[in-house]
Amino acid sequence: MLLATGLALAAEAQTGSAEKQVRAIHDAYYQTLLTEGEDVALERYYDEDFTYLGVDGFIIDKAGLKARMRRNQLAHYTLKDELKRLDLYGDTAVISGHSVSTVSDRGQTRSNGEGYTEVWVKRAEGWKLVAEQITPQPQK
Repeated sequence: MLLATGLALAAEAQTGSAEKQVRAIHDAYYQTLLTEGEDVALERYYDEDFTYLGVDGFIIDKAGLKARMRRNQLAHYTLKDELKRLDLYGDTAVISGHSVSTVSDRGQTRSNGEGYTEVWVKRAEGWKLVAEQITPQPQK
């Protein structure tokens, strides 16, 4: 009984530690988007097997997203993230939330409200973003 309790407490501590790691990397990812740009965030946080489902329904891989970013020349001026839920499944984390941003897109400034789902996987080099889905949402 004592062994089972100890194992349960150790598992709970590991989950808490993993959740803190994922929250920290998620926050760093959003800070990078704001301060260093999408191209830096893409190289630093996105997995080579990354898949993106965009607001207009397109599905694209990391290389395609990189090319799209170069064409669009997107820059974030403001970015407010509301992480609503983080679920861990071993070395996989699923994050859902809402973000509001002001961006420059091909020289035009606009505001976005988006719901998102991100899937992060723990790799040898750390947590990497393997999938992201964005849904336009009205701003609050």
